[in-house]
Amino acid sequence: MDNREIYYSIGQFAELCNVTPKQLRYYDEHGILSPSMRDDESGYRFYEKSQMQEILLLKELQKMNFPLSEIAEILKTRNINLLRLKLNQGVAAARAELDDALGRYNHAIDMMMRANEAMEVLIQSRNNSLPVHEISLVQYPERWLVYNRYVSPWNVNQLFTERRMEIYKLVEKYGLETTGEISAVFHGGYYRQFSDAPEDQQGDLEVYQPVESVGDCPSSRKQKAFQALTTLHLGPYPGLKKAYDQINEYASINHIELMDKSIEEYIFGTPHTRDQSQYLTRVYVPLKGSDI
Repeated sequence: MDNREIYYSIGQFAELCNVTPKQLRYYDEHGILSPSMRDDESGYRFYEKSQMQEILLLKELQKMNFPLSEIAEILKTRNINLLRLKLNQGVAAARAELDDALGRYNHAIDMMMRANEAMEVLIQSRNNSLPVHEISLVQYPERWLVYNRYVSPWNVNQLFTERRMEIYKLVEKYGLETTGEISAVFHGGYYRQFSDAPEDQQGDLEVYQPVESVGDCPSSRKQKAFQALTTLHLGPYPGLKKAYDQINEYASINHIELMDKSIEEYIFGTPHTRDQSQYLTRVYVPLKGSDI
């Protein structure tokens, strides 16, 4: 048997391995893969046939986005323990990238659905096919929330921008995945937000956002499921008073007792459009006895 090694010029080796001579020179210059022989007189590089195995491994590792410095380390040793360690690290990094991409995808889908819902309601309204504040009895789902709650200005003519920003900061700080819209809970008299009386300009206001899980975020709680009357409101926030009026009228006709608390879910609002006529808000008023 002829055990003599077969040598290839850089051009031949590049063609056989489907790489470019420029790539091979780069690998050589950076200590990743060097030719096994050089002609001292001509300076030509020659590669052994066995070095194709290293190219095969290099290509596999590149598919997993391994940095060239780590590829060089692996190629130098060709040790299974080192390879296994680096692959474990690579899998963990790829998983983190996948989770990050999935989070971006879910967030984009959530925002797209909100925009679609707002547009659909707006079109129905323009075609006069949207029932004005249609009331329904629903089950508000159990969910984890990141929240802040304290006495602050809550008049309908003021925006809760700072309160919303506090929630965004918590979500970013603890790397949480949101699963719904920013909402506000008016504890202790939701009609007070429409009052001009000085004593009604502040109140017990909670702002929250649903999340997949809360991790170690201290400003979090689990909201139990409860029943509520709900309706959609399209238009500026001061117009929400009419939505509340119709919810209470429906409750009175149907002998339903309500809490003096409400939730406003801001589906499409101030961060998304300057046109107040396009604001879309869902109002929930829990039935008496709800745990909220």
